[in-house]
Amino acid sequence: DDFNAIYHATFPQVSKFVHFKVGSVEDAQEIVQNVYLDFYRYIFAHDKKIDNISAYLISMAKNELTHYYKTKSETPVVLDEADNMC
Repeated sequence: DDFNAIYHATFPQVSKFVHFKVGSVEDAQEIVQNVYLDFYRYIFAHDKKIDNISAYLISMAKNELTHYYKTKSETPVVLDEADNMC
């Protein structure tokens, strides 16, 4: 399967790139998952051809990271009542 071959060949590079940019392991894993899901949906579902797949996936990861940090900065902080009691 072409996707499996691409995934196994590019996962270490994409994963390291994302983990280096994100402090949370769980968030990094979710971002990498989203990158490959979007890649699969776009490339294989529409039979698109990409010249440099690694560069394309890193570009997708950058976009996903931009979205991650944008939504993270928009997330309101909720304090518990216990946090206000000192």
